[in-house]
Amino acid sequence: FVVVDEVQDMTNTQLMLILKSLHRPSDFLLCGDANQIVHPNFFSWSKVKSLFFQQDNLNNTDHALKILTANYRNSPLVTAVANRILKLKHARFGSVDKESNFLVQSIGQQTGQLQLLADNTKNCEQFNANTARSAKFAVLVMHPEQKELAEKIFSTPLVFSIQEAKGLEYQSIILFNFIHHEQQIFKDIAKGVSVADLEFEELTFSRAKDQADKSLEAYKFYLNELICAVTPYEMNL
Repeated sequence: FVVVDEVQDMTNTQLMLILKSLHRPSDFLLCGDANQIVHPNFFSWSKVKSLFFQQDNLNNTDHALKILTANYRNSPLVTAVANRILKLKHARFGSVDKESNFLVQSIGQQTGQLQLLADNTKNCEQFNANTARSAKFAVLVMHPEQKELAEKIFSTPLVFSIQEAKGLEYQSIILFNFIHHEQQIFKDIAKGVSVADLEFEELTFSRAKDQADKSLEAYKFYLNELICAVTPYEMNL
């Protein structure tokens, strides 16, 4: 059998190569989240399901789809922040797909902590002094080319872009200039969305109001990378 994690980072061609290696076609498990796509591979759950029906060795098997909403890794506060980003994404662009139309619930008692600090020399020096020799802290930037600036400020070798950080877990995360470098883009993303638009407890399935608006394709990677950035936080249960 084969288990594929982070399946949203793969193409259908890669999936077919993996699945064709099975002795029994139904012995596989695919796990992933369409809200964490950070590679431009045109992934969608509908395309994956279509792949099954198009293949003779897969279309007669019983493929059960399970939506998992429990989060055993992140603290309640970190999960709430990730859910807030999902709410913004939903309010602005509508549902990604039926399989990804849900919020996550944190399992655990440790609340966690979120700090927003000014980008000044004093704060950067203090962060560097506290993290330089610790393996519990990681510094994240959105794009690989932004690592060079972060590495000039932070002595830790644990400086990653989002694509590099996928699958890693740390007790504390420093998001370095995550919004600052993309101010106009995030202003465009939040355009027309009020605080009241984010005060709902569940995501209801809905398509974008303007079907001709393809801005989700342009902006989804920024929101997905932000979600991935706030969630590599390891919660001790």
